[in-house]
Amino acid sequence: MKHKASVVSRRFFCEAVVSLRSSRLIRAEAWLSHTYTRDYGF
Repeated sequence: MKHKASVVSRRFFCEAVVSLRSSRLIRAEAWLSHTYTRDYGF
């Protein structure tokens, strides 16, 4: 039972990290695309 609990908590932790990272990435990508479009004209 202990092994399953650690797997569940690890999965929950990974999902939390991914959701945090994705929300940051969305912001960073928006900022980067804005900066690149302005500076390099992509």
